[in-house]
Amino acid sequence: IANAVKAVVETSVSVERDDVSKEVAHIFGFVRTSPAIDEAVRAAVEYAISTAMVFLDRNNRLTCAR
Repeated sequence: IANAVKAVVETSVSVERDDVSKEVAHIFGFVRTSPAIDEAVRAAVEYAISTAMVFLDRNNRLTCAR
């Protein structure tokens, strides 16, 4: 899931943290999200940030570059 988060951020250049869930769900073939999907994506975003796969900029947007 963290790789899907990274792919969404790379394609979008930067993206609001809250918008990632819907895009990641689409990558996996879901039409809409659910609380379980949102939670899994939130955890993946935290993992991606902690491992420097993506970064959080000063505007609280996810980006691939610092």
